[in-house]
Amino acid sequence: MKRSELFFSVLLVPLDYIMIILAGITAHALRFSAFSDVLPVQFDLSLSDVLHVLFPAAFLWLIIFAFLGLYSVRYDGKTRNEWLKTFIGSTTAVALLIFFIFFSQELFASRFIILTTWVLSVLYIGIERTIIRYIQQLALRRGVGARQLVLITSEEDKHKLAKTFDEHPEFGFRVVLHITSFDDETRSRIHDLSCRDEVDDILLANPQVSESMIGELANFTIEEQIGFRYTADLLPVPLTHFELNTLAGVPVIEIKRTSLEGWGRVWKRVFDVSIGSLMLIVTSPVFLVAAVLIRITSRGPILKSLQRVGERGKIFTLYKFRSMVENAESLKEQLIQFNERKDGPLFKMKNDPRITPFGHFIRKTSIDELPQLLNVLQGTMSLVGPRPHEPQEVARYTQNQKKLLSIKPGMTGMAQVSGRSDLQFEEEALLDIYYIENWNLLFDIRLILKTPQVVLLRKGSA
Repeated sequence: MKRSELFFSVLLVPLDYIMIILAGITAHALRFSAFSDVLPVQFDLSLSDVLHVLFPAAFLWLIIFAFLGLYSVRYDGKTRNEWLKTFIGSTTAVALLIFFIFFSQELFASRFIILTTWVLSVLYIGIERTIIRYIQQLALRRGVGARQLVLITSEEDKHKLAKTFDEHPEFGFRVVLHITSFDDETRSRIHDLSCRDEVDDILLANPQVSESMIGELANFTIEEQIGFRYTADLLPVPLTHFELNTLAGVPVIEIKRTSLEGWGRVWKRVFDVSIGSLMLIVTSPVFLVAAVLIRITSRGPILKSLQRVGERGKIFTLYKFRSMVENAESLKEQLIQFNERKDGPLFKMKNDPRITPFGHFIRKTSIDELPQLLNVLQGTMSLVGPRPHEPQEVARYTQNQKKLLSIKPGMTGMAQVSGRSDLQFEEEALLDIYYIENWNLLFDIRLILKTPQVVLLRKGSA
């Protein structure tokens, strides 16, 4: 999912709302000015009375539009379909509004305003969306926001689909590599493109490819954190999330790594910023006390900046209150033989001599992790998600465990509340993968509410 795709989908929400309000204002102006001579005014209805009904009613419009798929992140390029859905959505919204006014005995006497608002809302929203889509397609024709595609076809169809994408850049795809097989050489070429952020998706349109090769491709895209699409006549490995669309007239199934794509990503980000900001304000006294005590009890900086691997394998700086001695990282190599975690790439030592006395306390209470709220607001972490791991730990992930890199790491998550550091690494990975594949906002709320209980019981912390 490109940010430009999400940008245009999000942009449509406030613009649609404004157009609905504008339609109501125009309808009121027409009723009490241009048409007042033709249709004598029997009831004096002020603009504030109209807006009093229209402001909340406009949200009903948006909800219906959302159910009709008018805010889908993927745009199929068919403006006519948007006009039709806008007509259906506006008609449904007005019908429900009339129904509500009738049964609630609200005094809203102007049928002219209601019907004119309906007609104008379809017109205004249709025009607004046509303009936005024109701008979006103009950007795509210039390569802005286009998804970079590796195309795998048969020898017979080698040029057909690639030519279609070249001739129709408004489809939103730019072929960066066209191949007819998937072997070690092409795997290496795609990996190099992925490392340079020059590929977003692989489209498999070769019916001659074996099922084992399809499975290998699916696993490879998970490992590289890129999208995977295939034509509908191919039978793939079992999937958790997928979406059926048409692309250049061909039925194409897109594998989704997580439900945290499209609007799920927006809601989670809004939740992170709002709740994260509130938590930062509430915990600010704890920040101050912890900073002072760290400064007076041991040498070194108050905050520790650590390199961690985030979404899509990108390195970011994670912030924590320093709980170890100043040269802790250099001492780690000397202590690696005492690692108690033999089941995976994590390092864990029960009586780690690098931890300061006050460090033990802030680790037990998880106060050391509070600065990660800055990461949340910065956008490199989420309140809930998989554990953030070190680059050398991620380098030892199995292919399946690389699913953990499909979303942002979190301050808390399934692994943290289900056993803290007592879990075996494989169990921890399975829990986090379950979270990724089954995410919803209520899930996040439940995990956040459960976290203080786990922290207070000091379950599995070290």
